[in-house]
Amino acid sequence: MTSTHPTTSVATSDHRHASWGSTSQIALAVLAGEWLAVLLYCLATPRGQHRSLIETVALLSAFVLLAALPASFAMVTRNGRHAYALSAALASGLALAICVHLDGGIRSPLFFLLALPVVASALTLPAWGTAALGVAGALELTVVSLVDPSLGHAGGEVLVGAGLLVGLTLVALVSAQARTRLESLNDALLGQLDELADTDPLTGCLNDRVFTAHLEAEIDRSLRYGEPLSLLIADVDGFSQYNETFGHAAGDAVLVGVGSLLQHLVRTTDVVARVGGDRFAVLMPSTTLEDNRADGAGQVARRVIAAVATSDRLGIALSVGLAALDIDTPSAERMLEDAEAALAEAKREAPAGLAVNPPPGVRLMSLAPESVRTASDPDAPTPIRAGKISRARRAVLWSWSSTTHRSANGSNGH
Repeated sequence: MTSTHPTTSVATSDHRHASWGSTSQIALAVLAGEWLAVLLYCLATPRGQHRSLIETVALLSAFVLLAALPASFAMVTRNGRHAYALSAALASGLALAICVHLDGGIRSPLFFLLALPVVASALTLPAWGTAALGVAGALELTVVSLVDPSLGHAGGEVLVGAGLLVGLTLVALVSAQARTRLESLNDALLGQLDELADTDPLTGCLNDRVFTAHLEAEIDRSLRYGEPLSLLIADVDGFSQYNETFGHAAGDAVLVGVGSLLQHLVRTTDVVARVGGDRFAVLMPSTTLEDNRADGAGQVARRVIAAVATSDRLGIALSVGLAALDIDTPSAERMLEDAEAALAEAKREAPAGLAVNPPPGVRLMSLAPESVRTASDPDAPTPIRAGKISRARRAVLWSWSSTTHRSANGSNGH
């Protein structure tokens, strides 16, 4: 039985994508700001070493990072989004290390900017990505220091830079881990909210809104692949009287029991929903109305009615209407109308009845001739003549009508 709706994961995923896209844009903006700071530094110190080359690298890096901002939201829907963010931070760190070397090595003020890509990574990357950038930053610091001829006279700058890098890496790691935990908790909460929005709070079945969306999607799929589609509508007989006799708490317990029973009797591919006060619907993809098939909708209806009628815990009876998809009028509204009409006819008929009534010219999706038992079979349901059915086109009627309920001393359990 389908108990969740596709929009559950979609809504959560959309929220995660929007959040990641925003933080990735902030991280890219931080890296671009780093290069703008390098450019301003070069403009403020025009007589320094390799100014033209450093300015070119700074301008190119800032342009690439700023140009990548619009692509952030496109990247969030792909599996390589972490690799995308990690590559941008690693490339920025490597280019910065080259500029530090060109500017004079560890005595350059740019030396202390080597830790900035690690800080930016805490916004988008998991802890492993932040750790990788920390290691990369340490390697860049080491290489720049070793190739600097003034290393022996600038040991203090190296120690300060190393301490800054280690401290910021630890802070970034803790921040990345905390962000990951918060994202997981947020996803779980969003999933719960989505489930509450998609399901009936009393029975746990899908609600009417989500069921209608499923019905429309299954009709499209049925038409696309030429597969049959059946719809079952079930209604608790005399539910208002039951509530008046036993109380609303007992009535709620009956609804919970019927919903649970339906979910256990149908297949995992079927969709069960509560579509009204005491009304339930079961959507059965790839299922015909044939009663002579074990997986046919007629047999499903038979099992549902029998299970409810023989349940000592429920003590109620169901009337059921069945409808199949008509390829001449393939719409959710028409299919629901047919099932409702079948249910109304079933509740008027007594005793139990079964009929197939596709009028001339109506084509059912893969509907084979129905097998109707002879009158010599004592267990056979009484057929309903086609002339008695005015609105239930393409419908199979199956009812287990009950105008009276079991007494309080019976087996209702209330």
